[in-house]
Amino acid sequence: MDFKFWVALLVNVIGLGLTIWNLRMMIQQASPRARAPRRTWWRAYWPIPAMAILMVGCWVPYLAVGGDRALPAGLPVRLQLFHEWGSTPSSVWANVNSAQLAGIRQSHDILLVCRLAEHTVETKRDASIERSGAFSITGGLVRIEIPVSRALMARMVPGRVVEIYALIVPKGARVQTTKTLEGLESLGARVVDVCAYGV
Repeated sequence: MDFKFWVALLVNVIGLGLTIWNLRMMIQQASPRARAPRRTWWRAYWPIPAMAILMVGCWVPYLAVGGDRALPAGLPVRLQLFHEWGSTPSSVWANVNSAQLAGIRQSHDILLVCRLAEHTVETKRDASIERSGAFSITGGLVRIEIPVSRALMARMVPGRVVEIYALIVPKGARVQTTKTLEGLESLGARVVDVCAYGV
């Protein structure tokens, strides 16, 4: 869970508290037994605009980091790049149709990342990933192999699911310096397609 989840959770908890506060104030004002001293409108109803401000505040973290990290201009809304995929005794491979990426071939390369599906680890922070090198976008079908370590290959037993992520990355980005999808995204990479298969 990233910080955006915790910000939204905190805002909702505060909003719930303000709602309860406002409800108690309304009950006190409506009670015929104990009339509260006359208040100015902003003292009586301040929780309402406060909740509205908090609701708007929930969106600030998403806007500050670019929402879901927008793709470069010129790409289709939905990309379907994977044509075939599988594994060998020492690698995971995929045939990728890069025709839909032809518009950004001058500024970006393509690389693949694979991981074993593991629901106890957040996908973007999983450090047990393997990645290919960065390949030039040719505009056609290209086979990309991801060398897989012996440790990961040993975990690829029947019943496990292998996930393959296709990413576009700005040319010249030092992708070798990071070990997670989150780290790749911090370098400007973007996930553009995903496929998975059972071992």
